[in-house]
Amino acid sequence: EQCAQVKSILDDVIKLNDNGANFLQLEGIIKYLLGTIVSYTEFIDDKTYHSYDTAKEVLMFINDNFKEQLTLDKISENLGYNKHYISHLLAKVLSQPFNDYINGLRVEYFLNNIDDLSHIGEVAFESGFQSLATFYRAFDKVYGCSPKKYIKTNRLLTL
Repeated sequence: EQCAQVKSILDDVIKLNDNGANFLQLEGIIKYLLGTIVSYTEFIDDKTYHSYDTAKEVLMFINDNFKEQLTLDKISENLGYNKHYISHLLAKVLSQPFNDYINGLRVEYFLNNIDDLSHIGEVAFESGFQSLATFYRAFDKVYGCSPKKYIKTNRLLTL
């Protein structure tokens, strides 16, 4: 139906041109044609599309580097975006603070890498935590208990 309407308008343009229509008549019918085409077209908000691409790039960088000392400044420096823009974008996408997201990744890494032979502190530092206090706070925030209790309760280890 849409193609038929556009074809009909194009046929009118050809008829008008063949009959010696003046410039204003042709201009009017061409504007009508363009308006019809635009009404059938879905546009993507370029700004939104760009934001999602940027968010994806930032999240990939974080996921690849969470074991390092990550800050908004470091991400900004490595990816070339303003740190305030990154902060706003992450808040919008993650619905949680930047540090909570990174610490969540570190806690998951910890759980995936702890075994019977590992010391909790060693794996916590390997996960990217800079102190045991921060690790224990982050773990409690995610799971509501200490790592040792979680591991015993879920029988991940025989401690």
